Amino acid sequence: MLPNGRYAPIYYDSNQRGYGFWDDFGKWIILDSILNHNRGGYVQQPMQGTSYPVQSNGYPMETGGVRYSNNSSSGSPVFGFFIIIVIVGGCVWLYLRRSNNTASPLTGASGKDEGFGASMMPPTTMSKTKPTNLDSWINLLPGAFITLSDQQALQDSKDRGEGLKGIDYKVESLAVAKDSEGFGSWVLLNLNDGHQKLLLLIKGVDELIDHRIYYESPEFRPDRREDVVARGDTWLFDNGDTASPNAAASLRYAAEINYATNGNEVRYILKDQGERHADYSEKPSLSGAADLVVTLVEYSTGDPTDNPEMLVLEIGAAGRRTGEVSLYFGCAINPSEIDIVKA
Repeated sequence: MLPNGRYAPIYYDSNQRGYGFWDDFGKWIILDSILNHNRGGYVQQPMQGTSYPVQSNGYPMETGGVRYSNNSSSGSPVFGFFIIIVIVGGCVWLYLRRSNNTASPLTGASGKDEGFGASMMPPTTMSKTKPTNLDSWINLLPGAFITLSDQQALQDSKDRGEGLKGIDYKVESLAVAKDSEGFGSWVLLNLNDGHQKLLLLIKGVDELIDHRIYYESPEFRPDRREDVVARGDTWLFDNGDTASPNAAASLRYAAEINYATNGNEVRYILKDQGERHADYSEKPSLSGAADLVVTLVEYSTGDPTDNPEMLVLEIGAAGRRTGEVSLYFGCAINPSEIDIVKA
């Protein structure tokens, strides 16, 4: 308030280079210089376009709604430099805080890292669940019935004049093979519906389970390995053409087999697991039967055919170097296409 009892408007005058007001005698009163001298470097700056009440001694009255800024027209250079650092630091802090609260292109909507770090987090409930183990198959008893409803079973049913429906097969026998090196396990079920015999194979490796259905090749007669070589079926083995029946036990199964079926030649490739050797047990077990072992050799092909899977089984006594060789062809089957009716 001025001596005459009224208020003086405070404003910036570019000609005077500062904030102030004109007194009753026409003298420019510089507010900045007075306040800087008495309060040290910081002034209360009125908002643009507003009147700011001051006392007659030049000190501002206490008001709300004001902001603080540095006066660049006075004060030491060192102090001004310090203020600039403070302002810049504050801006950086605000930017970083805003960045942390905003999702970047490498994060999800939650703002949490879903890139490299997220790949090391435990799986969520959407991850692949652990499939059922082989116990339900191992505990299955001969005499149970299994209904197959895959595409080939439906076609067989149609060809028999029974319409498109699944076919019921009786489990005649069951065998379990456990890899000698712990690679995995196989359950082999011999099925019969009175029209044909099939082999249902369930393979478990770690937490993965495969289901495959095979039929036994009608062109290949099961026989002991040395007899297979002796009769000329040496194409099953590497270097089989030059081997004698006496050397049959040392042969390994071929990495590739070209097999002619229905007038077409199909090339089957040995799967990455190679030959697998396993302990073998059957249900029902034969009285007085020796301990058995089995060699399982799985092949597949990318050539067009209804049966892209080939399987060689060689079953024999554990104390002998060779066993009886059988040959099968088939395809994968979905678990939903297999229904079990226990005995």
